[in-house]
This record gives sequence, C-alpha cells and structure tokens, in this order.
Amino acid sequence: MTTGSKGLGLAVLALLAGFGGGCLAALLVTGGEATAAQAAAAPAGEPALGPQLRALAEELAALRAQLQRAAPALAPDDAAPRPLQPAPRDDAALLAALERLVAAVSGGGAGSGLVVPPPDAQRHARATALLDLRDDDLVSSHRLWPAQRVLDEYGVPDEIYVGDSTEKWVWRERADEAVALVLFRGHVVEVQRW
Repeated sequence: MTTGSKGLGLAVLALLAGFGGGCLAALLVTGGEATAAQAAAAPAGEPALGPQLRALAEELAALRAQLQRAAPALAPDDAAPRPLQPAPRDDAALLAALERLVAAVSGGGAGSGLVVPPPDAQRHARATALLDLRDDDLVSSHRLWPAQRVLDEYGVPDEIYVGDSTEKWVWRERADEAVALVLFRGHVVEVQRW
C-alpha cells in the first residue's frame, strides 16, 4: 500500500469513526431507545431505528479498534520532521528581478525604462578618459549608442542639460575640462569636449 492510499484510508476510517462516535453518543444519551418524538416521526410500518443504530455503533467500535491496532504500522518510518530543502536557484530570473527593483527604487524606471547603475568611480574614470581620444574617434566610437549603454559604461553623469529636443550628459574631470554626450531620442548623436 502506498503512502497516499494509507493516508486516504486513515482519513476515511477517521470519518467513519467520528460518525460512529456521534451515533454511539446518541445511543448513550437516549439509552438505545427511540424517543417518543422519533417514534412518532417514523412512518407507519417502519420500525424505530434503535436496533440499527446499535448495530452500527458496534461495527464502528470494531473498526475503531482495528484502526488503533493498525496505526503503528501506518505511521511513517521517520516521524521526525524533515528539514526544508532550498529551492532551486534561477539566477537569470533573480537578476531580472533585481534590475526591476533597482529601476523602481532609483526612479530610472518611471517612464524612461533606464536602469541606473550604482555609483562607481571606475565608470566615471572611463568617461573622463574619453578626453584623451581624438575627436573623430570620440564620435565614431559612440554614435547611436542607446542611453542605457551609456549609463552602463560611464555611470550617472555629473550634469544633465535638457534642450528642446536633446539632452547633454556631462562628466567632469576637472572644473575646466569635461566630456559631453549629446542624446536625441535616447541615442548618442554627438560627443563634445566641454
């Protein structure tokens, strides 16, 4: 017998035992005899239910005794609770959930869809290192980069200037020297030394 069928058998036996216990209690209270109201309620020609209830109570008592004898055999071998096993990890789903959380907390997800990375000095240093590149290399290496790629590579800019149709993201190395990426509709269209 499988564990599932043992459990079902125990549940059915418990249900029958409970029903039988209720019937037995009714027999004890009434003394096994039908009350006058019960006898009056029984249709003419049908005997009172007392003898049938007694037989049922005896049968249930026998079933209950059988269940008590069989209970140790039905108990699981290791009755001690088993420790919980850790759930399998889904790193991709976890990373996606964390990115959504960062976007929601940082405000970058409020309509822009951008995920703002945490502050990182190395990102900022990569942005200011652009000042060492030639003008042609600056423009050609960044043209049409999406805003998210810029954030991922260089981090949050030191300053942002918004024009009629463009944004200028500026990273400063010193007060008098900076690099700026000009974005139009979320993509780099120009790189400037500032």
